[in-house]
Amino acid sequence: MAELQDSLIIAAWEQCYLDPLAARDLGHQIAQAGGARAAMGWLHVALAEVRVGDVSQVAAALDSARQGFALQQDAHGQAWCDEVQAIALRRGGDYPSCALLQTEIDRRAAPPADPMLRFVAHNSRAITAKLMGETDSALRHFYAASDAAQQTGLAGPRITALSNLGGYHQDLYNLDDARRLSEQAFAAAR
Repeated sequence: MAELQDSLIIAAWEQCYLDPLAARDLGHQIAQAGGARAAMGWLHVALAEVRVGDVSQVAAALDSARQGFALQQDAHGQAWCDEVQAIALRRGGDYPSCALLQTEIDRRAAPPADPMLRFVAHNSRAITAKLMGETDSALRHFYAASDAAQQTGLAGPRITALSNLGGYHQDLYNLDDARRLSEQAFAAAR
């Protein structure tokens, strides 16, 4: 059972930025199997719902994930929950509260060793900064997200990071950088 859940967790990480709804479905499978890995399943459900799904489903999935990670005294899992909560605040239009939570997350802990969590954290901070008109901060975080995405070894984060960087450079009229990064994203996607 544990091996099956582990393989589903790996598949969910691979899909979370390529096909978030597939990752959500895998998260449900992991969560429904129960046990120590159920919290990670609920985390994938929450992450997918907050990104592309039904925001009303995020709170319940996130609560289930938090409870499971608390039972395991899993600080890494709790950090993931905090990041998803910040995304939920931003998606709900509360940019200042999102930025405040992100600042609090950064103040509480050292940068995460996990490249996937670093990618999500930097990508999320970049988007928040962009929405709040903080160009230098947004660029710094988009580049840090790209570095972390490369370290994950997963296609979804790499494609997302390159697309985000290319798109933001286009917004800033840095057209040579925008073209180069967007072409890299396209090549990675192919």
